[in-house]
Amino acid sequence: MGKFRVKIFLLAVAISAVFFDVYGYPTVFAVETEVYIGGFPVIIEMYNEGLIVTSVTEEYVVDGKINKGDIITRINGNEVKSAGDVNLLMNDSGLRVPVELSVCHNGNELKIKIMPELDVCTEKYILGLTFKEQISGLGTVTCVSKNGNYYALGHSISDPETGAGSENVDGYIYKSEIIGVQRAFDNKAGRLIGKCVDCKKPIGTIESNGTFGLVGRLNDGGNGDLYPVADRSVIKPGKAQIYADVDGQRKFYDIEIVKANRQSEAAEKSLVIKVTDKELLQSTGGIVQGMSGSPIIQNGKLAGAVTHVFTNDPTRGYGVYAQWILNN
Repeated sequence: MGKFRVKIFLLAVAISAVFFDVYGYPTVFAVETEVYIGGFPVIIEMYNEGLIVTSVTEEYVVDGKINKGDIITRINGNEVKSAGDVNLLMNDSGLRVPVELSVCHNGNELKIKIMPELDVCTEKYILGLTFKEQISGLGTVTCVSKNGNYYALGHSISDPETGAGSENVDGYIYKSEIIGVQRAFDNKAGRLIGKCVDCKKPIGTIESNGTFGLVGRLNDGGNGDLYPVADRSVIKPGKAQIYADVDGQRKFYDIEIVKANRQSEAAEKSLVIKVTDKELLQSTGGIVQGMSGSPIIQNGKLAGAVTHVFTNDPTRGYGVYAQWILNN
């Protein structure tokens, strides 16, 4: 439920040991038993392993060989990271010859040969495709490990226009300042409005875009108080808090854990939560886009992170267990 818009202001794998709890379910203990909680917003600039196809001109690319949302990773065996790379490889020889594209389609890598066409306006050979180089947006860091790994968003992110995305990514995160809130209306989720504090100075790198969010390195590591990571077996329906920044300052806000699913394996939607804090309800109306990753604290422990909002009831949403995030 992170807020993602194009050009707008958006791994250290924990080794685990498996035991069984009293319910007969395997209990996964993350190596990280204590972490620094986050709650701070970041601007995300993420690059996939290639270029995301945003449109296809049928007169050039026929028979549905390439589709919107596919990712072009190579041309004639050469990596492509920008539209400039494509232009150079298409016109290097000055001849009209077939090119072989390496295409990631629905997680499968395909080899497709296409004959380029001459653009009469530019007198350059083209594929009849438009591309996007990056995914940008706003999200929240859940926690930072003692060794400087950060965990953010609580869910994977993909391009909002095409749905494209992959785990093999890189990129940067930047310090963000929240400058406003757009409240939910007409069954559409609200959103935080943030700006990049210094877009020339990233505060960390992106190393993975997994099922349970982004993982990377924070340049300055974590700070503040360390919080124990709650085992999912001790997380119960009842009072809890989220730690979030919706007005330029991180604060604790009261929530209720309505349901804690007894998940036998890592999965999304571990928790159903409801915002009860009057201040948060007054300022945002509940959960809004950009709050994804906000840590959930219960009984002094990191229980999980906010991930989604119910569009028909912005006071309610989903969360995911911290254990799943740390074993991302």
